[in-house]
Amino acid sequence: MSIDDKDARAAAAARAALDPRTEPSALAEIAYDFPELRSAVAQNPSVDRTLLHWLVGLNDPDVNAALTSRATSRPSMIAPAEMSVNSARLDETPAVAPQSPPTSTTAPVVRANHRRSISLIAGFAGFLLLCGIGYWATAELLDLRPAPPQVTLPSVPASSAPPPTALPTPTGEPSDEPVSARPRATAQASTLQPVNAIEVGRVPYEMAVDTAGKAAYVTNNSDNTVSVIDLTTDEVTATIPVGKEPRNVALHEAPGSLYVTNFIDESVAVIDVATKKTTSSIPLDSWPYALKLDEAANAAYVLVGEDARHPVINLATRDVFDFLEPAVYEVAVDEKAGLLCLVSSTPGSKSHTLTVLDTTTQRVNHTVDVAEADRIVVDETTHTAYILHPSTKGRSPRLSVVDISTGAVMDTITLEDERLADIAVDPATQSVYLLTATGITVLDTTTNELTDTVVFDHAGTTLTVAKSTHTLYITEPSKDRVLVVESR
Repeated sequence: MSIDDKDARAAAAARAALDPRTEPSALAEIAYDFPELRSAVAQNPSVDRTLLHWLVGLNDPDVNAALTSRATSRPSMIAPAEMSVNSARLDETPAVAPQSPPTSTTAPVVRANHRRSISLIAGFAGFLLLCGIGYWATAELLDLRPAPPQVTLPSVPASSAPPPTALPTPTGEPSDEPVSARPRATAQASTLQPVNAIEVGRVPYEMAVDTAGKAAYVTNNSDNTVSVIDLTTDEVTATIPVGKEPRNVALHEAPGSLYVTNFIDESVAVIDVATKKTTSSIPLDSWPYALKLDEAANAAYVLVGEDARHPVINLATRDVFDFLEPAVYEVAVDEKAGLLCLVSSTPGSKSHTLTVLDTTTQRVNHTVDVAEADRIVVDETTHTAYILHPSTKGRSPRLSVVDISTGAVMDTITLEDERLADIAVDPATQSVYLLTATGITVLDTTTNELTDTVVFDHAGTTLTVAKSTHTLYITEPSKDRVLVVESR
């Protein structure tokens, strides 16, 4: 590739990194191919949950600073008339094949007559990057940063703590042995198919569905609203204003309360479902990127950035009453068994840890050494955790199956599609659904075999299952809609 081609591709990437209409998959490729643009990507409102987790996991001071700066300012955007991002694509010039990006696709490119504007944008981004590096270096030299916060994850005496259970090759390095000895199941003719598309607000981010499968709530990241959907008609019946850049959403059904994280405002809004009005706002110390409710423990777990402690909210008083350690980056709950699953990173190592905590006694039941984990869901009927591991150099993505009641690793399944966006479980149908770039892959939880693959066009980033109707819902941020997938 010539120097001119490289410059053109870098300029195109800089433009796309700042464009809120760039699809999350394209932003993921930019973040991997152009490390110098990760700060710009981090400020793009179209960044999805998978890429956000990846950026957070880098623990890069400049990326963290960029995410933090969103609380006070937004990145400068070119006027709409100049945002001609569909005229060409990055793959028009020779591309460097990524080794292990969060996802793999191509990003939009701009026309040649916009290069001067792009250069100015890239220069400004570089200036911000240098400022961030300077601040970080000064803090390191003068030790100006605050001491690490104290954590409250209960400790267990060494004599009573169960030894970690190791997953196969936890460091994620290539192995000569197959991950699973059982033969893969042949994909069957699927009855799953998209049946409808529900128009919502701008850049839908996440969705929550009530137990009856009659109502859904979608956060609209760019509109600062929540769309209320009547699932019996697939129509939006109300739009609720919330804080800046709402992302995660969870429904506390008993009192009829909806919890919404506001990324820019660094807060959690509590909405009365009946009146559709915000009744309280809970301030946080940093920007939130994940939210899980545990109604049995009367707690909400909020994961935040900047190496900060993760607040635990009392659902009755709506106050922060406890914290999880900063190393935690994924949370799942088994309310029926009273178990909390925490996935934590290990400093200086590729190995991560799954900690299973009893929410009643606050004692650690089990720890499991796992390779880098991207997502975790729990089947509360079988008390089984499904942990999604992203692709690494020389190894395909995998799905680990862990019995959280015993801490035993039951199976590890190799996945073919490297572009995995989300995972969801439906206990009643004994199915785990994997949202890929080309459709949905189905795992039979009774056999741990991949039994179904359905291919269809979509631009989805999150997957939600209505447990009563077994309908799947896919948020499509670039299309401002929710795709409805059913068995027919």
